[in-house]
This record gives sequence, structure tokens and C-alpha cells, in this order.
Amino acid sequence: MAHNIRRYSKRRCCALVPLTCLIISAHGQDQWEDWGDEWDEPAAASEPRFPINGFVEATGSYRTRDSDVLAEEWVAQDLRGRIQTFYQGSGVMLSYKGEVFYDGVDHELHASNREAFVGFTPHSAVDVRVGRQILTWGTGDLVFLNDFFPKNWVAFFSGFDQQYLKAPSDALKVSGYSQWFNLDLVWSPEFDPDNFITGNKLVYFSPLAGEVVAAPPELQAEGPGTNLQDGELALRLYKTIRGIELAAYAYHGYYKTPEGFDPQRGTLYFPELSSLGASIRGNALGGISNLEYAYWDSRENSDGENPLLPNPESRFLVGYERELVRNLTASFQYYVEYTHDYDNLKARRPDPAQRPRKVRQLLTTRWTLSTQQSNLVYSAFVFYSPSDEDYYLIPNILYRLGDQWQFNAGANLLGGEHDYTQFGQLETNSNLYARAKFIF
Repeated sequence: MAHNIRRYSKRRCCALVPLTCLIISAHGQDQWEDWGDEWDEPAAASEPRFPINGFVEATGSYRTRDSDVLAEEWVAQDLRGRIQTFYQGSGVMLSYKGEVFYDGVDHELHASNREAFVGFTPHSAVDVRVGRQILTWGTGDLVFLNDFFPKNWVAFFSGFDQQYLKAPSDALKVSGYSQWFNLDLVWSPEFDPDNFITGNKLVYFSPLAGEVVAAPPELQAEGPGTNLQDGELALRLYKTIRGIELAAYAYHGYYKTPEGFDPQRGTLYFPELSSLGASIRGNALGGISNLEYAYWDSRENSDGENPLLPNPESRFLVGYERELVRNLTASFQYYVEYTHDYDNLKARRPDPAQRPRKVRQLLTTRWTLSTQQSNLVYSAFVFYSPSDEDYYLIPNILYRLGDQWQFNAGANLLGGEHDYTQFGQLETNSNLYARAKFIF
């Protein structure tokens, strides 16, 4: 670990628990335009070089369960506006998306640059993007194995548009293409953590306290240094052969949530992490099937001897999706986390609340029904863990009124048998939400 240490608070990140195994699919009920990983189409000759558009969106989310540690009943009261523009021509692309939003719960006004990058093509087989950008890869639907780009868990559990689950990265992305394989290389010179739960607005289980807690004080963690060697590197090799999508992944960086504890400084921090993985996706059994694997190497605890650090893990995913009848689509996933050197961990953490299970299983299903020419969409996503005995249900209704208005209503419903499992600890964060968006 670098000696130049920096403190991370809620302004850079906002769940102490390892939430890295949840989220993202282009089949969700919300718009996913921010998740694109490809170059946009060039503007037509008659269009302005820097077209201006955006939206204004209001989000409200109200807690459905009383909390013993957090009196605030509103999870979110958010009003935001976005302005975005782009330019593409002469081998150069510029893109910008900026937002201003008012947080009615904290009574604060914020501004952020969600996207600000320049792209160019130095060679016919090479694309380069530099700057702030949204990045994602992998085959999981709201389940991540090989995607180590930052996530916003606070927004996800609070009823925001699911595009906000993906937080931006300040990175250099180089893409290369050949007849043998394609390559994506992403370098983040400065560590980009997840926006994890700190106890402000959302509660979480603290292993140190042995119970569910909330702010104050807000959860804080020590981040890596700011030298170039403290950054992150991610690699993807991929190729489509006879309709079968194959990919291999590598990552060298840090856990995106603070899963390590330093007893000398008495602080949480982000342990070093490396990963290797692979995936395959293609048509099968009348639908689309996918398999994905990742090995997470906890570099500071490869033998599992340190109980204050995560053990190495193997993660497996199998998924299937198909249209059952016209306009009704269903998908299913089975996900497993296997903890290596578990006997060492169990001996040093005898309390079940202080350690993950040796084998954690997670089942998911998504159902989507589109009606009225996709202007009215009903959807539901369900997580259920038979090993942890907890669940997470996300129903949603989307209504589009013309090309400019969108309305969403739904819920985040969480619970479980134990208050220390991934979803069980978040039970009193359950909420009903509504959103209204005007697009211009």
C-alpha cells in the first residue's frame, strides 16, 4: 500500500458489506443510454455540431419500515437537471454531460460532470477515449463478476434511475480491433471507489458494532495513494465466433468497497485486489444463455490467514433469457460465491455475523411486459439467496407520455432472517419511489 493515504467520505463514495455482486443489464425498466460502451453514431450533416439536449427529473423515495437508528423517513428528495452535448468529426469525438441537483434530504445543492471525454482514432484499428466516462462489461444482469468500474449503491437502493448505478470513471480507454480478437484496456490513474452506504439516509450492519447502525458518525475509509502506481488497470479480450461471444478479463487494483480493517490506525480501507475471469454468451434453448467466472485474489491475504481482510474467492454465474410470449420477457440467473481457505477464516472469526458463508448462493429473475407500443412497461426483478435466507424485490411501472415525458413508480423491498446478511441488513431501507422526467 502506498504511504500517501487519502480519506474517503460520502462525497467520494456512499455499504460496508460486499455489495459488489449485484447489478446491471440493458434489459432494465429504465433507460440505459449512459451505459453504452460503443462509439455514438456521427451527427447528420444537417444537425448542429454541438447539439444541446438534456432533461429535468424529480425523484422521491419514502421509507416503508421504521428504523430504530435512523429517524429520517425520506430516503430521497432529488431534483436535477442535465445538459449534454457532443461533437464528432474529422476523427475526433467530444462528449459532455453535466448535472446540477438539489438534495432535499440533506438540503444541499450539488453539481457534477457525469461525462467529459475526448475520443480519437489514431489508427483504423484503434480507438482512444480520455476523460470522465461510463464504463461497464460482463454478462450478468444486476450481478457483477468481472466489472470493477465504480458503482453508486446509494442511488441504486434509493429509487433513482438505474443508469445512476454506474458511477463515472476518470480513465484512459484504448480499444483495438483485429481479425483474431478485440481488446479493451482501461487505466484509471487514480482509484475510483464505489459510492457505498455510510449510514446517511441508508442504514447498514457494522461488524465492529455487531448491529445495524446509521450516522452519525458517517462511515469513512482510507483510500490508496494518489501516485500513478496506485491506480487501476482493467483488460478485456473478446471475440464473436459463429454467434458465440467469448471474453477474457483481468483486473489489478483494489476492492471497490472498504472491506479491510487496519487495527493500528483503527480505520477501514480498500485492500489490494487482482482478478482473472472469462465469459461466454450465445443463443441456446430458444433464448440467450451466458456463463461467467472470476477468481478474486485478495493480494494482501492470499492464504486467508488475516481475519481482518477478505479471503480469495471464486465467483460463478449462469444465466438464461427468452421471450416467453410476444412482449413478455423473462430471465433467470444462478450465482455462487465460493470462499477459499474458509477453515482459516472460520477459526479466526467464530461469529457467523463476522464472516461470509463458505458458499453463498443467489437466484435472480427478471420479468418485463411491454404494452401500448412500449409506452407502458411493467417489470420486476427479484433477488433471493437460499444460503443467506434474504431477498430483494424491485417492482417498477414505466409510462411514457409522448417523446418528452416519462413517469416511474416502484419499490425497493428488502429483508431476511438475519440482520448481517447482504439484504437482511438493509431491511429498514425498504422504500417506495416515484420519478418524473421531462426530456428536451
